[in-house]
Amino acid sequence: MSKTAAYPRIMPPTLSSNDYSLDFDELYARMWALAIDDQGDGTRVYKPESQSALKWLIADLAGTPATPGQTWPDNDRIRKQAHTLLQEGGWAERLTQTSFRLLRPPNDDGSSERDTHERYDWPTVEWVKIPVDRATGNPNGTPIRKRHFLDCWHWYRDEDQNLLGDPPRLATDEEMRRLAPCQSCLAEATAANNPSRGPRLSLDLEPSDVEDGPVLTQWRSDGPTDGTAQVAVRHEQRHLRRHLIGSQPESPCGLCGRKLPARELVAAHIVPRHTLNEAERLDFSTAAVLACTLGCDALFERGYIAVDDSGRVVSHRPTKNEALRDAVSAIVGRNVAAHTEASAPRFAQHRALHASADA
Repeated sequence: MSKTAAYPRIMPPTLSSNDYSLDFDELYARMWALAIDDQGDGTRVYKPESQSALKWLIADLAGTPATPGQTWPDNDRIRKQAHTLLQEGGWAERLTQTSFRLLRPPNDDGSSERDTHERYDWPTVEWVKIPVDRATGNPNGTPIRKRHFLDCWHWYRDEDQNLLGDPPRLATDEEMRRLAPCQSCLAEATAANNPSRGPRLSLDLEPSDVEDGPVLTQWRSDGPTDGTAQVAVRHEQRHLRRHLIGSQPESPCGLCGRKLPARELVAAHIVPRHTLNEAERLDFSTAAVLACTLGCDALFERGYIAVDDSGRVVSHRPTKNEALRDAVSAIVGRNVAAHTEASAPRFAQHRALHASADA
């Protein structure tokens, strides 16, 4: 019988252990996307490495516990069920203890198809950068090993927080399948209840194109300059600004105190918004501080200024740039009304984030 011959489908709709379950079709589609087309005959070889192993795919899809170097019973039971169904259902031939030759595309038996090409694990953790030497800023010859958020602080920066080396770029589809996500980015995504799978950002994008959220469609250089772009919308932002400014046409900046038109003030999240879960984003009393576009927003976001435990503006990230030092000095010592007992932990997080952001 040829490898691509039709097999009867012999499998239940789900794999389960205790309270954990997953859909076999989804697991197989994930394996197929990670597998390599090495023969051009409609089959693929699944040779898992690190985060692409069945253990981790099951943990992601079913929510079972998974720890490096440790076998958890529920995860192991589902893994064994998957091994059995892969072979008895005619979906795969075992090559080694962990690798298989997958014999046909997902849902080849006529059931509803899943799109395995447009949805990827951790769609916003998809920026990669050529590793550089911290001292010189030149490529150090090591391969790209992880995927990150665009604002991940693992990339090396100079003392003025400019990225060293080439700018980040969006991972290719192959890199999305092959590269594991940065663990700190993964933790942030999980804590913020980000979806574990979703559509990619456009590969036409540059980092400067992405400001307020993932752009799902983007102008191409061979097209017209006018067009439609679909962006991720921060539904709570209007209400957050209303909480901070009210209906007043003018309001003081929460950092420098200058009274400005409302259009020159922004709701500056104290810590990156993607690190907050839904409840924390909606806790307007601790989520943001009102900052002006005349400089305070950028100084705070980049960590040049911070708010200490007493609620005063302090110089935080050092810089040799005279203009930056002057801008910081002009507002150091000011009281920040947004610093309260409830928001103090957020301002402490902000200080810690920028104190450790030296990579």
